[in-house]
Amino acid sequence: MQEPEKNQITQILLQAFQPEKAGGIKAVIQVELSGMNGGNYYLRIENGHLEGGEGRVEKPHLTLVSDMQTLMDILQKKSDPMNAFFQGRLQVKGDMGLAMKLIQVFKNPWS
Repeated sequence: MQEPEKNQITQILLQAFQPEKAGGIKAVIQVELSGMNGGNYYLRIENGHLEGGEGRVEKPHLTLVSDMQTLMDILQKKSDPMNAFFQGRLQVKGDMGLAMKLIQVFKNPWS
C-alpha cells in the first residue's frame, strides 16, 4: 500500500477507531508523522467518540512520533506497536498506560 495523502490521514484514523473499545478513555493525542505525506495530527477521545484533524494541540496526554509507513503497518496489523517502539520506529511521550489502551482501540481500517 502506498502512503496515504496528507488529507486522508485523519479519515483513516477515524475509520480504524472502535468506539465500543474506547469506554472510559478521555484523552487528547498528538500524532507527529514524518515522511512525504507526514504532518501533525490530533485526536480527541471522549465518551466513545473520536474526533481529529490536522494540527497541533497544547498539552496532549500522549504524543506518538513515527514515520507514515510505520503507522500504516501498525494499523494494518503488519507490525506490532510494541516491536515498533522497542526498535525506535515509534516514540511515545506521555501516558504509557493510554498508549497501551490504544493498541486495542484501533483496528485495521482496510479489513
